[in-house]
Amino acid sequence: MDPTGHQLESVPNESHLLDYQDCDYVARGKQLCGGVTTLPGPNNTTYDLGGLALLDLKSNRILHEIPFPAFSPTTNHSATRNPVALETTPTKLRLFSAPDDGEDPQGTELQIYESPLS
Repeated sequence: MDPTGHQLESVPNESHLLDYQDCDYVARGKQLCGGVTTLPGPNNTTYDLGGLALLDLKSNRILHEIPFPAFSPTTNHSATRNPVALETTPTKLRLFSAPDDGEDPQGTELQIYESPLS
C-alpha cells in the first residue's frame, strides 16, 4: 500500500500450508506471516493448523515455513489465527499472538512464545 492506503499490487499466496491472516515486517526486506489452514479431523470434525512463514518482500518467495501447533487456552483457536508480531532480543525470539477475536467477555488474551537463539 502507498502512504494513502491505496493497494499497489496483488500477488498470489504461494503457500500450500497457510492462509495468511497477518504479516509483520521483521527486517531487511522480510516479513513474518502467520495464518491457519483448516484440516479434516476425526468423526466429521475440522481443526485449524497454525503456522508461520518468512517471506522475502522483493521476490515474494517463501524463505521458510513451519507449522505452529499452539492453541488459545480460552477458545482452542490456533495461536496464529489473528495478529502476530515478532521481536528479537540478544538471546531469544519472542512471538506475540492474539488469536481470540475478543470472544471472551474478559477481552482478547495476549499470548507470548519465546525461543532461545543458539
